[in-house]
Amino acid sequence: MPWALLASTYLAFVGLEELLGPTRGYLAAFVVYWVGWCLLFPLWFLGKKELKRVLSPVRFSRSGAMAGGLVLLAVPPVLALATVFVTKIPQATVAVVLGSLGLAAVNGTAEEVLWRGVYIREFPGDMLRGFLYPTLGFALWHLAPQAVHPLSMPGGVAAFVAGAFFMGACWGWVAWKTGSVRWAICSHVLTDFLGLGATVYFL
Repeated sequence: MPWALLASTYLAFVGLEELLGPTRGYLAAFVVYWVGWCLLFPLWFLGKKELKRVLSPVRFSRSGAMAGGLVLLAVPPVLALATVFVTKIPQATVAVVLGSLGLAAVNGTAEEVLWRGVYIREFPGDMLRGFLYPTLGFALWHLAPQAVHPLSMPGGVAAFVAGAFFMGACWGWVAWKTGSVRWAICSHVLTDFLGLGATVYFL
């Protein structure tokens, strides 16, 4: 599934950019990704009952595991705050802040359902297929939007993909250990918001 997803979304970003332009095409490609892969595919593959289970709140089995899980959940938003938010917020408008909040809520939830939820339900207890494989797929998927809007950051696209792998590993480990994406969604949404992604559309 990841390789078909990677190819199809890459083509969507490139094709919709040509058709609608870099801004509208970029958003349209994300909508295709969210609706097609992050919503309809998990609904078809898991069914409503399993999808509810993967979204259900859970508790860590041990206090030590809880402490470690909370650290992993805290790292991505702290990194986003320290590296992106502080540089973008001085120029951010109300539209950027509100738009970023909306985009973060949709993207963070959708991606956790796809990249963590589907795999932890299909391969429970399997570290390779339930955790490592989707983490790699999640990281490589970020090459698709970079084809339209490459980030100007130290290390370029390679650094961005490596960062996505690291953050995906943090969220994936917690989801894999708990059997739920609830906590990973909270961290992912906060991380995306602190990245102020709506600057692409409003600045």
